Formats: sequence, structure tokens, C-alpha cells
Amino acid sequence: MRIPDHRSGPDVGAHGGADGHPPRGTQRAYLECGDVAGAVGRADRLAHGRRPVPARASAHGLAAGEPGDRDHGLPEGRSGDLSGPGADENAAVDAVYTWVDGGDAAFRAELGRHRAAAGAAGDAAGAGPDRFRNSGELRYSLRSLLLHAPWVRHIHVLTNGQAPAWLDASTAMVRVVSHREVFGEGGALPSFNSNAIEMHLHRIPGLARRFLYFNDDVFLGGRVEAGDFFLPGGGQRVFVQDTPLPHDRDTGSTRDRSCAYTHALATRLWGQPPSSRLLPAHAPQPYDRDRLARLAMLLDGEFRRTASHRFRAADDLVLAVAYASFLTEAPEEAGRHDRVVLGDPSPEYRLLMLRGNLIAEVRALAAIHRAPPRFFCINDDLGSAGRYHPVLIAMRAALRSSFPRRSPAERPPVAVRTLRGRGRTAGGAVPGPEGHRLAAGVRPGEAVTAPRLSVVVPLFNKRAFVASCLDAIVAAAEEIGGADIVVVDDGSTDGSGELVRSRFPGVEVVSLERSGTPARARNVGAARAGGNVLCFVDADCRVAPDYFAQVERVFVATGACAIGGWVDVPPDAPALVAEWHLRRNPAADGPSRHVDGAVLSVRRTAFAAAGGFDEGLVTGEDSELCARLAALPGGVVRSGRIRAAHLDPPTTFRRFFAGEVWHGLGMFAVPFRSSRDLATTATIAHAVLVALAAACLAAPLSLTARAAAAVVLVGAVPAATVVRRAVATRRLGRPLTALALYECYYAARLVSMLVLAWRSIAGASRGRPAAGEQGRRSP
Repeated sequence: MRIPDHRSGPDVGAHGGADGHPPRGTQRAYLECGDVAGAVGRADRLAHGRRPVPARASAHGLAAGEPGDRDHGLPEGRSGDLSGPGADENAAVDAVYTWVDGGDAAFRAELGRHRAAAGAAGDAAGAGPDRFRNSGELRYSLRSLLLHAPWVRHIHVLTNGQAPAWLDASTAMVRVVSHREVFGEGGALPSFNSNAIEMHLHRIPGLARRFLYFNDDVFLGGRVEAGDFFLPGGGQRVFVQDTPLPHDRDTGSTRDRSCAYTHALATRLWGQPPSSRLLPAHAPQPYDRDRLARLAMLLDGEFRRTASHRFRAADDLVLAVAYASFLTEAPEEAGRHDRVVLGDPSPEYRLLMLRGNLIAEVRALAAIHRAPPRFFCINDDLGSAGRYHPVLIAMRAALRSSFPRRSPAERPPVAVRTLRGRGRTAGGAVPGPEGHRLAAGVRPGEAVTAPRLSVVVPLFNKRAFVASCLDAIVAAAEEIGGADIVVVDDGSTDGSGELVRSRFPGVEVVSLERSGTPARARNVGAARAGGNVLCFVDADCRVAPDYFAQVERVFVATGACAIGGWVDVPPDAPALVAEWHLRRNPAADGPSRHVDGAVLSVRRTAFAAAGGFDEGLVTGEDSELCARLAALPGGVVRSGRIRAAHLDPPTTFRRFFAGEVWHGLGMFAVPFRSSRDLATTATIAHAVLVALAAACLAAPLSLTARAAAAVVLVGAVPAATVVRRAVATRRLGRPLTALALYECYYAARLVSMLVLAWRSIAGASRGRPAAGEQGRRSP
């Protein structure tokens, strides 16, 4: 019997790179690139020595047909349209995915119990949570499917009862099917055995006779038609890669031994084939439901035994191997099907195994992004590496850039609502925090009436930075299944608000009529947000890709009512900026009485109990709020796992001085509520010592003695602060630069003190509000 054997040629520009482990500082490097996809672009330039075509940064929820963006909308009449060459016009084609979320706490607990019960049986020892790691691949695989194969009728997602939070299972196109529906009374449930689960694909209710089976890490890189998979007269193609099946049933991985077992079984049934049996390709595999049912009857005992294995076993039947042999070797199927051997790498196929070789794998991701093969698989083989391993971050960035448009299978983003006036909607006043329902306890797949997490971005004249800020927020929000984003345009005059509306239609924009204070802008945003956790992010900050995921984790781990992170600076920042931020981040996680408002996240209940930000303060509102939150149950915690980069730090001593003068205007806010404000105490001590230094200059001493005494007195508090911060952060840094910075800092605070004193005197004499109340925003 002759088997038609079509081979795709190798790609001349094969991808590759030098072996090596991820370099030190990789996590920081990914934090500091604007969109993590930029890392892919930079690797592309390193690998090919030229500038790649830039990928347009996209926002969550772009509308189809938006000017300037690629059209990823679905053609009209998509359902059942099998217009490919040679396709049967009367037959529908469905798609089937198998999926699991290994990060789900309930799943991990159940997996742990059954692994302990199984002991050394089968592959239980190797079936750790990392095998089931969910890095968000399914979202992008679905986007690729609906973009490049819009003729697919229905999509069936076969799971153990979970469902992705972002998946809209209410649409007619998508159906989530549980293992219990297809296993029935047979088999071992819950099953952690992909071989056993695949045995039951043909039993999915409502499944079309012809369907494509995808793992969630398989993607379409170009347009395909039904005729690329199914042939006239009822035949189909079988996609294999140019790798012989394993023969040794006693050595190798459990997967290799089960393939060898299936290979031996096929030889017993149909004899030795004229050409080598090859491994199935990691590509969309076409199946015929009725042929699968016949194969299940033919191998009933093998199907039942495999289904009884809760974990993979060496004597499992591997469906893809058995089905390919059945189509190409069984006498009743002879001559009806084509076997296609996919070269790797080639324009048709690419299998990329992620094993932690950062440089080579980022280059390979860049190559796939630049020229995607028609079929490609990005397989997570990183073992115990965390979900936020740099290679996985780069993978998600590459997929997000390749498939930026939300598919109809995803829940819609927050509607665009542009509000004008002092925080009022067209229909009435903005509700306060107490008016929101909490979305706690919502399980994946259930309807969510309020987002679990909301992001509030106060905006004032940050046009140069707000797009980068929101790109990073959107990307980080996708990691947790989405979040609502509220931008409060606090009277910007540089077109910042208009830029947000045009580039980010899925983001709610609240426009205030005139510039107020950061406190007021944050309170208005909190009132508009619908989540039970409020994340405040400044418009000139760029959050890390795992920012919101870490926020959720720290809240769960600590039970705090408010948490904050670390603020970093870009790698090209001047030494004075790097030194200042180096000494602001603590050496270890733990309770704190102050969190920078740029990276502050608060439980809504705690925010309401504390009364929100004090709108009477020009600045220092974050310190003042944290002082009140610290007194609530759970307190305030800072964590180095939550990181953001400050995009607009002061780069000169002049800007630094001006900024600290403005920040100092809120310096008395906390002492009115707490006596433990060390910065204010140190500023007052510095003022006293400066006065003594001035007195020393008039003392009847030698010029050298007077100068020495003045230098010691003026430098005492800054030097003590440098030492204290070095001990607190466990970083020495550049002591002389730090000393100059703190001299400038305390000088600025002295100016602030004089301004506050003058305002208080002037206000009292004119009957106006005293210093510390509402004033103009920093320029």
C-alpha cells in the first residue's frame, strides 16, 4: 500500500542562538522595557542585524475595523462556510481544545491528594503542577483560530470543570465541556492524563463529524481553509513531523514509552508499514468523529484501560499515533488519506520548546512573530520555573503582539464612557465606594457583575508617558483575565485625555473641568471603579508584566488592607535618579507606614473605612492615607514583588529640588494624625541645626573652626539619613551622591516649611484656608 507522503521544505533562515542561562537582572530588564514585546524586537535586531517592522502596540478591546489597525474582524456568514478548495460544502467543521489551569488552588490541592494516593504508580511522580501551568496560551490560540479559520462552526473547550475567566461561554460559538460529560460512568475522574482525556473527544455532545483538535499551545500563523485538512470523498490529511516513533518500551519518558506501546500495537494490527511511522506534529490535527468511534470499538479494551489511568502510564494508547496508523494502514481506509510530513523549521511548521535558554528562545520568538509559520507550537518545557520566568513573559508578549485583537470568544472589555464635569455622569452623581457590590468568591466561568480589580490612573499633562503606562497596564491586566481601567483626566492642557480616548477605547476616561489635586482625582477614579480592590498607578509609571498578579498574591498571602510595591527607574536614568530610588526601596518585604501613591493598592472596604484620600491636601495625600490605613486590621505591607518603573523622574538637581519643595507642602499632613513621621522630625531637626550653623558663623572663633562647625551642623541630618537608609535598604550605593541628594532634599523641605508658614500667616490675616489645604498641582 502506498502512502502519499508530502514534505514541507526547510526554511533557509533557520532560527537559533547561543546556548546559555538567563543573565542576571533579567527580571528587571523585562520590567524596564516599554512593552515586553520590545524585548522580542530587540532580540530580532540582534539575531538579524536589522530593524524589524515595528508591531503596533495595542490596547485591550480595540474595535474591529479601527483606522490604522489590522482588520481582525470576522467575515459575514462565517458559520459553516467551508469555502476551501475541495471541501465538502455541506459539512461543518468544529474545533476542540483541551485545557486546564494548573495555577488554580482547588486544582492543585486535588492533584496533590491524588498524587499522594497514587505513589509511584504510572507517571504520578512526574505530574507536578508545572506540567499543567497555564500561561494564557489558550486566549491567543483562539484568536489565531478565529482570525485565520473563521469558517469553524463551533469551539468546544474540554476541561476538568474549570473555565478561563476571560472566556465568554455564553456565546453560541463556544461551549465549555467538562470531563464528566464525556467520560460518563467509565474512566477515572478526575483525570490528569491527557491520553485518557483524548480517548473521549468523539463523545463531546453536539460535535460536528469533522473537527480540528488543538492543544492550547498550538497556533495558526496564516490563513487556512477546510480543504487544507479534509479531502474530497471523505479523506483527510495526517500531519506528522520528521521524527520516527520511539521503539523502546522500557526506557525513556512515560510519553515515549506509551508511543512505543502504541507503535507495537499498530504493528500487531496492521503489520509493518512500508515507511517509518512518524511522530504526530504539534499542529492542528483533523479528526473524523465517526472514524474515531470505529477505532474506539476496534480497540475497546485499550481505550478502557487508558481511561482508567488517572495519570499517564507506559501502556497508554496515544490517540494521535493510533489514529494516524488507522487512517494510513487499515485496509478499509487504504488510499483515502494523505500523510503530510512537516519540516521544522519551515514556512509551514515550527515547534519551539521553551527550556530557559533566554537569548536563543527570545530570538526564536522574534522570528515567529516576524514571519509566522502556518502552524506553530510554543511548548512550555521550563519545568519548575515560575509563570513569570522571563522566557514566558517574552512568549506572552510575542503572542500579544501577533494576535492583539480581542476575539468574539472573549468577554467584552469595559465600555467606553467619557464623563465630563466634576465626576458626574449624564445620569446622575458618581456613586461613592459604599455603593459598589463586591465580586469576591466568584469562580472561573461564572458571570461577574463587578470586576475583582480596578485600576485608577490620575492624569495631568503626561501625554509623553501615558500611552506607555496604559500599554503596560493592559498587558498586566490580561495576565489575570482583565480588569477595569479608569483614567481621571484632571484638567490636562497637553491633550493627554484625547490621546487616551483615541488609543484606548476600552478604558474609561473621567474628565474634570479644572485641575484639582491628586487626592481628588484618585477619589473620583475610586468612585467610578467597580472592583473590590483599587490599584492606583500614576500616569508616568510603567507596571511590570506580573504587577496585578503579584498584587492578588500578596493580598492573599498577607491579609493586608493595603499593599504597595517598589518604584524603579529606567536603566538609562542619571546617577542621582538611580541613587534616590535605590534608597527608597526597602531591603525586605514587610509592614510599612508609607507606600508611594504611584504603586498603592487598597481593598475597597478599607478605602471606604478610612474615608479615601484627603482632598484638602496639595500633596502628601498618600502618606496621610497610609497612616490611617496602618491603624486598620491588616495594616499596610510593602512587597518587592510588585514593581513599576518611573518614566519621568527628575534628572537634574534643579528638577529634584523643585519637586521636593512641592512634595514638602504636604509634610505636616501626617504629624497631625501620627507622631511617628520621621521625615518631618528630621526636617525640623535640620532647620534647628542650620540655625545653629548660622550662629556659629557669627561666633568669635577662627574662620576654619566656624566653617568646620557649620559644615558638620548642616551635614549632620543628611549624613545620618544616608546611614539610616543604607542600613534599611542594605545597599551602600554612592555615599557622596546620596549625601548631596539629601542635602538638596532637606534644603527643599526647609523652603516648603517657610512657604507653609507664610501661607498660614497670610491665610489667617485674610480669612482664607491655611496652608496644607487645597492648592495648585505641581507643574
